[in-house]
Amino acid sequence: MSAVPGSVDTDRQPPMTVPLRHFAVGLGFLLAGAVLGAGAGIGVLPGRGGLVHVHFLLVGWVCITIMGTMTQFVPVWSNVALHSRRLANAGLGSVAAGLLGFGTALSFLPVAWLVPFAALMLAGFWTFVYNIARTLAGVFARGGAAALGVFGAFAVISVLAVVASDLIEHVLPAVELSVGALLVGLGIAVLAGHTGSLHVPLPKRRASVLGFALFGALYALAAMACVLPLFLAVTLQSVTFPALGTAVVLGAYAGGFGVLMVGATIATAVGHDALVGRAGEHVGTLTRLAGGVLVAAGGGQMYLAVAG
Repeated sequence: MSAVPGSVDTDRQPPMTVPLRHFAVGLGFLLAGAVLGAGAGIGVLPGRGGLVHVHFLLVGWVCITIMGTMTQFVPVWSNVALHSRRLANAGLGSVAAGLLGFGTALSFLPVAWLVPFAALMLAGFWTFVYNIARTLAGVFARGGAAALGVFGAFAVISVLAVVASDLIEHVLPAVELSVGALLVGLGIAVLAGHTGSLHVPLPKRRASVLGFALFGALYALAAMACVLPLFLAVTLQSVTFPALGTAVVLGAYAGGFGVLMVGATIATAVGHDALVGRAGEHVGTLTRLAGGVLVAAGGGQMYLAVAG
């Protein structure tokens, strides 16, 4: 059984020489750190040489190996091409050269020499970060567009709710009770295994930034429909505050959904196939859990509606 999910495009990965180069350099620092650590143990290292093996192990082995691993697997799991192989190699060279100079300065040179070599290492790390960030730039843009779609939908629905506040206050108790009863019924049906089957022809998936913005807006509308009583209660309560308070409450509500959209988009890009593969093995358990949650949520909603 393959460890790589079938829908992952492994052709997106950079050549194996890129991560192998990181691993080879990291392994060299690991061996050097082990030798220097032994020398520090018997007290034969000059100057501040006792600190050199610590830096070689943590920065040279651990950090450089992590850099190589991320350079290899972020493009694979995100199904995007690495932004720049040259930047990947440049970042590795900068970190390695800076670390060698840093170790030399610790052993033989004045403390002032640590600064330029530390700056060289820092430049290498930031080159790595920039390269990975540019690799995932499309993911961040789509996540942000989805969040903007959420904010737009919340803004429109909030205005409509405020305008029709008198009517909403009149029908809200009945809506709360009806939603609770509906959730209980759906939960019982799910627990009994009667989930039904509804086949809807879906339009072609849009991977553009505009497509994700529309998805965010539709997601917000669907989410508000699921928690309609809560959303209406928050909206109507917020209009009793000063203008700034109203903006803060509604902004926080929409912001929570916006953060979820950005996080979900990025998480989906970097780990969708691995998550789906594992979750697929527990569909029955997850379905029963969902049914129980629906029953509990519906019962709680009905209790609050009656008690209120």
